[in-house]
Amino acid sequence: MISRVGLCSRAGRAGLALILFLVVENCFAQEDYYPKLEQTCLDEANSGQYAASLEKARELYAAYQDNITAHILAAYNLINLGRYKDASGYIDASTAIDPSNFSAYFNAAYYYALDGDITMAKKYLLETIKLYDPTYPVKDALDDIRKVGANNNKAV
Repeated sequence: MISRVGLCSRAGRAGLALILFLVVENCFAQEDYYPKLEQTCLDEANSGQYAASLEKARELYAAYQDNITAHILAAYNLINLGRYKDASGYIDASTAIDPSNFSAYFNAAYYYALDGDITMAKKYLLETIKLYDPTYPVKDALDDIRKVGANNNKAV
């Protein structure tokens, strides 16, 4: 405990300055932590490390429950781990957070295709196409569809 007398001394002020510095530094370090976590989560998902990416997506979700990327990546990882039924809540939340995000609808299309509801899968795939980002290569999207199917031992 720092007393009033201790604060008045030069050493007391230096100690207080050090404590304030550490608090501020910790705040900035955490500010930088979550963007890096999100990028690592995305990189791991893109490289097929779905379990590791899912852990990070859940950590991101715990800190920022309205973060659409956390929802999309959690759903995508669960789908690729063969646990598509567990992805339902994340898919619903991601389409509610941003109804214009094509990745959210891609996950919904995967979900319904894996569940055997081809009509709904087509509906969400069409919605994905309407919202599709023109800078995202179509070849990558097709490769991803094949990969989801292979990871689940099903044609998607």
